[in-house]
Amino acid sequence: MSKIVNVSQIYRKSLQDWVTQYDWGYTVKSGQSGNTYRVIALETGGYLCTCKWGEHRPDEDPKSACHHVMAVVRHFTATQGYNVAFIGMENTQVLELGDGVTVLLS
Repeated sequence: MSKIVNVSQIYRKSLQDWVTQYDWGYTVKSGQSGNTYRVIALETGGYLCTCKWGEHRPDEDPKSACHHVMAVVRHFTATQGYNVAFIGMENTQVLELGDGVTVLLS
């Protein structure tokens, strides 16, 4: 299964995307191509996108982390008053310091 290894680059692309929220999910207009994609929340967690990356996700794990999904997550978390950071967890270690403080080492 493919994994995104250039998380920072994908995140930067998401900053150019325009998100519109609907009752059924979101549309994302790509800031680079101008194409519009649908992004929906999955009942099992995560999001599904209609872009090329999302179309090639396996049936057993349809969750996508494309820049369209990152744009939706940024939009959603901003409306909830949160900041968000995207990291690739494959080479990341989590260190719990205590008192509610967590360190991510990558």
